[in-house]
Amino acid sequence: MSSSFLGIHGLDNLGTYMGAAEASFSAAHVNRTAENTEGTHKTYSTLIEEQKTDRLKDTITNQSQNIIKRCNQCSKACASSPLMPSCNGCGAELPKEETTSLNVFNGFVYGVRKGPFPYTISLRSQTPSMMVFDDLLAASSCHLNVISTQYHIIDWRFLLLRPKQGLKLINAMEAAAQAVVRDQYWANEAWKQKYIYPEYHKVSAAAILQYAFAGMNFPPSQFQLHLQYILPPLLPYQYQLYREGKHATKHRFFPLKYIRKVLETDVPMNVNMETNVLDIVEKYGKLGVSYDKIYQESYNSLGINHKRLAYWQKNDFTMRLRKYRPGLFILPALN
Repeated sequence: MSSSFLGIHGLDNLGTYMGAAEASFSAAHVNRTAENTEGTHKTYSTLIEEQKTDRLKDTITNQSQNIIKRCNQCSKACASSPLMPSCNGCGAELPKEETTSLNVFNGFVYGVRKGPFPYTISLRSQTPSMMVFDDLLAASSCHLNVISTQYHIIDWRFLLLRPKQGLKLINAMEAAAQAVVRDQYWANEAWKQKYIYPEYHKVSAAAILQYAFAGMNFPPSQFQLHLQYILPPLLPYQYQLYREGKHATKHRFFPLKYIRKVLETDVPMNVNMETNVLDIVEKYGKLGVSYDKIYQESYNSLGINHKRLAYWQKNDFTMRLRKYRPGLFILPALN
């Protein structure tokens, strides 16, 4: 494949595109349509103090915490898992020690205004049972998170306690994400012109959804069930991480298709916080749901669909990533 064609994927023989020129992308901004709402509680501490019973105080205290590993290089809160040895933000090796962080997603649900930083989000859609917002550390220009505001579910394993209800919930989460892609992103011609390869500009909103990459992480970095919904192309540096095998790693990322097929068996599993996710994979594998097959198909499709949809222009970036190792970036200017 020629370097000129590779160029629209976000990298060429000289390196990965970095340093996006703000002026090049400002016209392609997708405005939000959801109404801004201010949180009703200053901090988690004030929310907990307002509760009238010890039981409620303990419940919210527990729901306010994540168990994580903190990246020493970029300070990102990352999931604690032996299957995730490096930071999915900067790529640096993660420490062995676990710590806790405040649960930002549950802060959104409870209307907490501030933690270590203001809990403000790019809210795309909100109903009494669901929130859809732009990912705080987006891997693409259209990267959404969907969370339930009705239930506190730490991660997708607990959907197995009630498969029918779990299936209904994830279907509703996917539908909420798809509505945002359809009505806000795909309806925006300037966004399509900037980010999407011209051949696909006339594809219908329903058809473009087939290229989406959707799933859930285990363990999550935020202990509130959330669906990651990404429409490629990936950002150039995120595509580089994908090429290095540092995105959607096996046995940490669970494609929505896999979770759906597991729940469709309608066979419950008595899971708890100590349940090994590989035991889940084994149990439902015996019922005909192959994690390995679905994961590999999903992972491969992300790279294929990135190449299919990407339309990155080198003149929109001021730097190239020429050399990389964890913690070190060498970014020479293009000119």
